[in-house]
Formats: sequence, C-alpha cells, structure tokens
Amino acid sequence: MSKRNIVVIVFGLAVGVFGGMFGLGGGVIMIPVLLYVFKKNIHAAAATSLAVIGPMAVSGTIGNILSGTIVWPAFLFLSAGSIAGAYFGAHMSKKIPQDLLRKMLGIFVLVIALSMVFLPSRAQAVSGFSGSVSLLAGLVMIFSGLAVGVFSGLFGLGGGVIMNPLMLFGFGFTAHQTVATSLAVIVPTSLSGTLKQFRQGHIDLRLAGLLSAGACVGAFAGAKLKEHINNNDLKVLLGLAVALVALTILFKKSKQE
Repeated sequence: MSKRNIVVIVFGLAVGVFGGMFGLGGGVIMIPVLLYVFKKNIHAAAATSLAVIGPMAVSGTIGNILSGTIVWPAFLFLSAGSIAGAYFGAHMSKKIPQDLLRKMLGIFVLVIALSMVFLPSRAQAVSGFSGSVSLLAGLVMIFSGLAVGVFSGLFGLGGGVIMNPLMLFGFGFTAHQTVATSLAVIVPTSLSGTLKQFRQGHIDLRLAGLLSAGACVGAFAGAKLKEHINNNDLKVLLGLAVALVALTILFKKSKQE
C-alpha cells in the first residue's frame, strides 16, 4: 500500500473519531480537505464526503446502541423526513454555482456553531428506550428531518449541524443523547443522498473507499470516547470545532472554482 493511501486512511480515522464524538458525520472536516488538499471541486467534495459518511455513521451508531444513548422515537421521526430530503438536496446541488454553494455552506454552519457555543441547552432526562414523543413534536421532527435531508444532500454533510441544535435547544435532549441520535439519523440520510450523487457521477469511489476504511474504525472509537466528556463541555467543544471549519470554508476558495 502506498504512503498516500495510508495517509488517506489515517485521515479517515481522524474524521471518524470526530464524527463519532460529535454526531456530525465528519463532513465538516472532510469537505475542506477534499477541496484544498485533494483539489476536488465543491460538487465532487460534497458527493465523496456523503459517500463516506454513511458507513462511518453505521459504525458510530453501533457504539451508541451499546451505550443506550439513542432516543429511538426521535430517530424514527427525523429519518422519515430526511431520506426524501437528502435525495432532493443531492439533485439540487448540481444546479447551484460552486462559489455560491460554498458561501451558503460556510455562513450556515458558522451560525449553527456559534449557537452551540453561546446558547445554553435545556437538557432533560429523556430515555432513548422508554421516552415518548408527542404527535406535535413528531410532526416537527418529520419536517425538521426533511430540512436536514435537503441540507445533507446539497452540501455533503450528515445534517448533524441542524439536528444537534434542534435536539439540544428545541427538545431538551442532553448533549450525549443528541450526538447519538443525530449520528443514527445520518445513516439513512446519507445513504439516500449518496445514491443520487452516485447516479450523477460525482463520487470519487476510490478515495471514498479509503476514507471509509479509517472512518468506520474511528467512529466507533469516538462514540465510546464521548461517554467520558460531560454534557456542557461536549456541547461547547462541538460548537468550536464546527466554527473553525465554517470559517475555513467561508474564506478560502478551492482551486477548482
């Protein structure tokens, strides 16, 4: 195996640890690297990122199932909307100019990141196995899932940057429940968007395969590592990490634009 391939796998491992810890899918790290290191255009970067996110999220979710932190009713409602939304978002991505797509991504992610750092969550004790979700909350989750899916398919992210603040501030989940449930929803969301991107021919399959090899291992480790970080610290670390990447996307153009 070449040194370059080993580096790609190790990078995938780091992405997986990040995604498993923060429930973001890792796209906020992958996309800048695919843009500025691997010289991909924004459409190819988004598509390849999405292809890696699916298997990585599966691995992290297995770790979260073992720890019992997934809120299953929320997972079902959010997934119901996100699958259709991701397919539609992936279809729309090719219709938006690259520079505009990059700026939209950077601004949106930065706003979400700052809200995570500065807004207090109203964490409650919600059980992932016995907790119930009202009809109104379920409908809100379905429509939120639709928005998450469109965002995921459009930008090549798992959608956690929308789901995390929604569950933290809207439904009062703890940071650990939020991260675990978000990562679980990313599984069907990313697979739906990946299918559309594959049909459009945007995915670098070889690069996606190497990244996935490392990311799957890292995601499982990250899911277990987050159990040793307290709720508020995890929320702030999540916001700071996303803010840094948002600024990178916003102010540094790729050479393909």
